[in-house]
Amino acid sequence: DRTVRLFPPCNTANYLQITGPRSPSIVSVAQFRPEKDHKLQVEAFHCFVEKTGRSDVKLTLVGGVRNDEDKARVAELQDLAITLGVENLVEFEVSVPYTRLHEILSQSLIGLHTMWNEHFGIGVVEFMAAGIIPIAHNSGGPKNGHCCTWGWIPGYDQGTVL
Repeated sequence: DRTVRLFPPCNTANYLQITGPRSPSIVSVAQFRPEKDHKLQVEAFHCFVEKTGRSDVKLTLVGGVRNDEDKARVAELQDLAITLGVENLVEFEVSVPYTRLHEILSQSLIGLHTMWNEHFGIGVVEFMAAGIIPIAHNSGGPKNGHCCTWGWIPGYDQGTVL
């Protein structure tokens, strides 16, 4: 009889309970798959560190691995962080339990989501529920307001580093 709107289509109750101080940290939550563009995140973070001189900000990449290809992708990202000189500022949290993810989100200030043309962006919804400022690719679900209407990477085009 009654129409009910269910949005977002994920359980955000635990995130809404987060309070307390945040550390100067950026978090990314996405499986380590090519389309999630973690490489761009590490490169953009390197640019941020170079331009600001900040060495107190950390980038934490949280994600699951499905197979050996994903594990190799994580190793390549770790090598990239070393090559760019930010290995001490970039942390990799691979296939962590939900309790650890919740802990990371409760301490983070900014959430980074760089997938081009993401169909929805559940990670962005989780960022917002956890009180994290989302910065998302200006395309797909995030652009069309399916999960938020602010926090874009201004002027970002696919393949362009900030």
